[in-house]
Amino acid sequence: MRKRVLPAALAVLALLSFSAGAALTGDPETAAPEGSPLPAEAVTGPAAAPPAVVTLLDVDGLKVSQSTSRVAVDGLQVAPEGYCINQENYYKLRDLAYLLSGKKSAFDVIWDDQLSCISMLSGKDYTVAGGEMLPSGSASIYKFVPSYSAVRLNGEPVQMTGYNINNNNYYRIRDVAPLVGFGIDWDKDTYTVVIDSKTEETPQPSVPDVTPPAAQMPPTTPETPQEPDLPDSDIRIPVVTPEDQLPTDILFGPSDKEDPEAPGEPEEPVYPWIGPCIDGELTILLDPGHGGSDAGSSNPVTGQAENRTNLTVAKYLKEMLEEEGVRVIMTRSSTSTNLRGTDRKARVREICEEGELDLVLSIHHNGSTKHTARGSELFVQPAGLSPHAGQDGKVDSSVTSQALGKRLLNSYLSMGLGLTSRGVKETNSYYMVYTSGQYGIPAVLSEFCFIDNADDVKLIDSDDDLKAEAKAIFDALMGLYETTPY
Repeated sequence: MRKRVLPAALAVLALLSFSAGAALTGDPETAAPEGSPLPAEAVTGPAAAPPAVVTLLDVDGLKVSQSTSRVAVDGLQVAPEGYCINQENYYKLRDLAYLLSGKKSAFDVIWDDQLSCISMLSGKDYTVAGGEMLPSGSASIYKFVPSYSAVRLNGEPVQMTGYNINNNNYYRIRDVAPLVGFGIDWDKDTYTVVIDSKTEETPQPSVPDVTPPAAQMPPTTPETPQEPDLPDSDIRIPVVTPEDQLPTDILFGPSDKEDPEAPGEPEEPVYPWIGPCIDGELTILLDPGHGGSDAGSSNPVTGQAENRTNLTVAKYLKEMLEEEGVRVIMTRSSTSTNLRGTDRKARVREICEEGELDLVLSIHHNGSTKHTARGSELFVQPAGLSPHAGQDGKVDSSVTSQALGKRLLNSYLSMGLGLTSRGVKETNSYYMVYTSGQYGIPAVLSEFCFIDNADDVKLIDSDDDLKAEAKAIFDALMGLYETTPY
């Protein structure tokens, strides 16, 4: 799927190509996998000079380029598509599994719908899905975020550093090797990543780590820094947070915010451009997060649950907006409504495709593992969610999304409650934010405070408090649409 290109993507790097006439042996231990689109050949002789490297992206201390390293499996040169991130090589799990199929360290890779995770199965030949070993077709980076996809090896959770680049997950090869049992080395004379499929090392799943890959940015950092408060105007890729401040949704699995369908390496369809409906009537989809059997976060002392709190704020906000002539659509209007995962996502798409929306706003209240995290944060759209943005006068939905995120944070901090600013953050993982953006419709997900925190919960434990929160959202919305067409 082609998307808007980041300004930092300035150059095209060719992957290593190989002669179609390269000799292949009939030895199954050394031949390229059957059906391989790229023939293998022996690595012979030192490289004349180090391959040229062009940085495609430089963000948050991470330098990203397409990998120009050679790759050899049992002495034969192959060409999986990879990226070099801070001088370490990252490859797709499916490509590595494809190359090792039929060998001692073979493993399969599938998407487990039941557990919503990438499942690696050691000792099994890879099941070909199509598209293995083929380049993505883009020499530029339009999407770069940490991979939050859960990964299991033989049913046990494992931790690897990974990034989603242009909608494919790439994992650090030095993390993959000990898990499935192949050897890995670097030949500095030939600039080659050397993979030995016949290593005697027994694969051992790593100790499960509740910290997502983002907490390893950059990979060489020995300790995770405390997340700083940001100026109200900052909009950025999500930064590292310590374990006790990680949202419980990330720590304990997908919620109604995270994508319930995204496979390890998704193929995203191109959705039609719909965009805001410029008809003089402001139409907003309000989404009170969670609901029904999904209570969301809750306070361990008072028992206050996010399900009811989100809905109460949304109802007060709906009343205020309708008094000003705004048309409001609700994803749910009852605490008993079960609407999460695939159903909620489908509902959002259905409403977007009706072509009458101007904005999607999802209302949440945060939670953390140790109940010590505090503050407000807003999740907004990055640029380029729709490939149609920028064409024929179509304005990227991220412009309005990010403007509203800043206004909401300022409005919260102006309430005089002593709220901590956790910033305005771009996200590709919360489908309540990105789904409408694929149609060109702006969206924001609000986390007003941490409902499980002893201090923050005092800001939302009465009707008057929830009305005040709704009024702060109302003020931000009305301020935005004084100058934004609808």
